[in-house]
Amino acid sequence: MHDLLMTRINGVSANISFLLPLGALLVSACGTGAESDPERSSSEQERTTAGQTSNAGKTAANGATYNPGAASTNASMSNTAIGAAGASNTATPADGSEASEADPEVSDTEGTPPRDGDASNPGGTPGDGDTSDPGGTPPVDDETDDEDPVAPGASTGPSLGSASRFAILGTSTVTCTNASAVGGDVGVSPGIAITGFDASCTLTGGLHAQDDIAVAAHADLLVAFDSLAAVACEHNLTGQELGGQTLPPGVYCFDTTAGITGELTLDAGGDAGGVWIFQLGTALTTATGSAVTMAGGGDPCNVFWRLGSSATLGTTSSMQGNVLASASVTLTSGSSLVGRAMAVNAAVTSDNNAVSGCAR
Repeated sequence: MHDLLMTRINGVSANISFLLPLGALLVSACGTGAESDPERSSSEQERTTAGQTSNAGKTAANGATYNPGAASTNASMSNTAIGAAGASNTATPADGSEASEADPEVSDTEGTPPRDGDASNPGGTPGDGDTSDPGGTPPVDDETDDEDPVAPGASTGPSLGSASRFAILGTSTVTCTNASAVGGDVGVSPGIAITGFDASCTLTGGLHAQDDIAVAAHADLLVAFDSLAAVACEHNLTGQELGGQTLPPGVYCFDTTAGITGELTLDAGGDAGGVWIFQLGTALTTATGSAVTMAGGGDPCNVFWRLGSSATLGTTSSMQGNVLASASVTLTSGSSLVGRAMAVNAAVTSDNNAVSGCAR
């Protein structure tokens, strides 16, 4: 009887020893899927240990053989399983959210984006007008170039082009009588009549009657004539007598006719490049013995007379400048001209005169 009882007690102890590891495994499995509660895990561990001690006491009290090595092994296995469950629960927070620890392989380079237009923001929205914004709206330039082209003025004068080689240039005819002297070419276009240039009328240039040179010269004469008309008037002297006046370089205009009685002085005031332009609505007449003289280094070739009709130079008068007449130019006996005599639409007539022309 005694032997049978001891055999059953030993069997129960063996079963308890066998079930303890299974209990530890069940605790580990439940701890992995459940929410972590460190205090609860610690309490369960204490209760498990207390239970094991109580069972061991009961076994000893029943007279069974107690194996302290097996109990220690089983407790160690249980603690190991609980420790593993605790490690798993540490990786997963109690609220079920993902771990908040920073990924060491990911660097935080984004941060708060800088302000628009900031020079440190190469990818931000550029600010208009910002100097650090190569693609933004450029700054507004308040300076604008609204200056109009400068119109021809008395400071330059017109170019006569190919007509500048002529001392006398007419449109219908050119006539020379009574021992005149001309320094330069004589031409006519589109007319073909050049008369009187015999031994008594001398010239230093050539005669050009409706040849290519004369045709080109007449065309350039028309351009110069129109250019003179486009120059803005600076001084309107309508009704005034030119004789007795001293005029500096400038643009002078008359609504109708103008006359010179006595002496008109054109004073450059030391400016050798000074230009005078006279715009007449109709005719110019110089009185007998009148004179236009240059002073202050003035150049007679920088003087331009644009006439709406004709020019008549009185007997023994002396004239200075380029005379461009819409109709005719008549040099009466004994008059002289330092410059050019040019008729845009009619004839030029010379009678015992001296016309020097210009070197340029």
